[in-house]
Amino acid sequence: VADLEIDRYTVQIPADATTLKGDLSWTGALDLDMYLVDPSGARVASGATSANPERFEYTLSQPGTYTVEVTGFTTAAANYTLRSTTTRAVAP
Repeated sequence: VADLEIDRYTVQIPADATTLKGDLSWTGALDLDMYLVDPSGARVASGATSANPERFEYTLSQPGTYTVEVTGFTTAAANYTLRSTTTRAVAP
């Protein structure tokens, strides 16, 4: 990803999911940021610091298609790894 360019990845969240975590690490760049966008289009979580890796943890309020946006910030180009983990409720 290059400076101010946005890569988007969708994540399908089932009704029994409780949390979504994101982890973004990279090489060849000064800084990358990531944002979580809910099904209504609102940014609801972010990893937008100068740290590498960037992380977020979000308590899910609804199922549906969420989008993780990765954007270059102060970088020419970068290779990165994006991981997401969904926690699901355990039935009693």
